[in-house]
Amino acid sequence: MGLSNRSVYNEFVAYSEQPSSMVNTSGTDRSHNRVFLAASPATPVTPRNSLKRPRSSSDADSSSVICHSSSPARMSTPLSSPQSSQSVILESSDRSKKLRIDDTIVVETQNGAAGSEQCSKNWNDAALGDEHEGHTLLDYILGRIQPIPKLETVTELLQDEMDAMSKDYRAQKHYTNLLRDDMKSAEESMRRNHDRHEVRLDSLLENHMLHDTQITSLEEAKDAQSSVLANTEGRVAEVEAKLIAVEERIEKEICDVRIDKQIQSVNASAGKSGSYEKLKAKCRKLEERLLNVEQNTTTGKSMYRLLDSNTKYTRELNDGVNSWKKQSEKEHLDNKFLQEQVTNLEERTSTMEKLIRSQQTLIADLASQLNFQRKSRIAETPMKQEWKR
Repeated sequence: MGLSNRSVYNEFVAYSEQPSSMVNTSGTDRSHNRVFLAASPATPVTPRNSLKRPRSSSDADSSSVICHSSSPARMSTPLSSPQSSQSVILESSDRSKKLRIDDTIVVETQNGAAGSEQCSKNWNDAALGDEHEGHTLLDYILGRIQPIPKLETVTELLQDEMDAMSKDYRAQKHYTNLLRDDMKSAEESMRRNHDRHEVRLDSLLENHMLHDTQITSLEEAKDAQSSVLANTEGRVAEVEAKLIAVEERIEKEICDVRIDKQIQSVNASAGKSGSYEKLKAKCRKLEERLLNVEQNTTTGKSMYRLLDSNTKYTRELNDGVNSWKKQSEKEHLDNKFLQEQVTNLEERTSTMEKLIRSQQTLIADLASQLNFQRKSRIAETPMKQEWKR
């Protein structure tokens, strides 16, 4: 009669790490240690009620150590060669220290009936408990079982495969972390560039508005100067017409004076003095009129100079307005170029975000696959067939 899987589960909890039956791998992922144990054909086994549980985990550890140096009756009988396909897989975790029993443990001796009686006696003694050494039936079983080399090789291969998968996962995780860091740095640089472009766009808009106000004021000044220039040109034309009329009158009066002088000379020669006095008075009046004409000519020339200076200033204003217009058009083109750059940066940001999401989904899929592979149980039938070979 054999022990069921669930009936001896709690008895194997304290014996998950026996030095004689453990196969420790040196891979990067040591979260699981597997034990492969052979069992002999059916032999009477003490029922579950007769098993004596260890009093504590420390007692169980001490009993597991003592079982290797127990009485000769227990250790002198060697384990027979495996004749059945039954095997036991004991798994333990570094954190939980728990075992999983997948089959029945059966032990047989080579001495026939005498060996069976001795084994039953030893098992009964172990079931009743040794007051001096504290051994149990579980100590005896764990002292008799031995590892199978082929199954150890399979375990090493499986552990190597798990180590390779763990290395691949860690490499993928490292690559993903590097990619995430690159994405973060790219996002920060794009954010800084976006902020700088926004500040530059704001300054350009402010400068554009200031230039618009300046151009408006310059155009208003230009209109005012144009009206002043038109008025001045009209006045200059009037002054020029007056000057022409005055010159004509002066020439006429000069001719009259010459005629009067000739008349005066004729009268003087004739002895008439009254006409000479009249001619002198007329000459004084002509001199006064000439002085007035000269004064008017001087004022006209000064007004002409003022008009010329105003014309030059108006031309300079026109040149300034044209230069401001060219500069504003250039800044408008720069603003359009910066807006296109901002649009391109936003598109690149959206593509980078999509790439980050795809990488995150890939990482989640890899993590779920690795967790599934860690939690999946190893099929026992291929191992048993390999053990039969």
